[in-house]
Amino acid sequence: MDYQKSTDSQTKDEAKVRKFLSKWQGGEACIWEYTVSHRNLTIRVVSKNLPGNLHIGCTLCEHIAGPVKWEGCSFDLERQSAESEEVGFVLRDEDSNFVVRCGGIEVFENVKPVY
Repeated sequence: MDYQKSTDSQTKDEAKVRKFLSKWQGGEACIWEYTVSHRNLTIRVVSKNLPGNLHIGCTLCEHIAGPVKWEGCSFDLERQSAESEEVGFVLRDEDSNFVVRCGGIEVFENVKPVY
């Protein structure tokens, strides 16, 4: 797999991702964008309880399975290390049977368009 090497900043980013995934639990998630040439997936989460949105960016995607839109999202992030010390992630919503295996993950709040 094409996973990136683990760094200290990646660990800090992982903590940020977990914080925002927790904040947006229960929202409505949908596949917002996929770029084939870079294997980048964007998931957009909106919530009746929070203004704005959350974009979850998954880079170097190896596997994507599940619905394209669902309510009551409950994401869990798992870090996976290979023997070569490369790092990858699994983003999963068990209740919705959604899973992404990717090399990197990042989050952004209030990405335009904001409804």
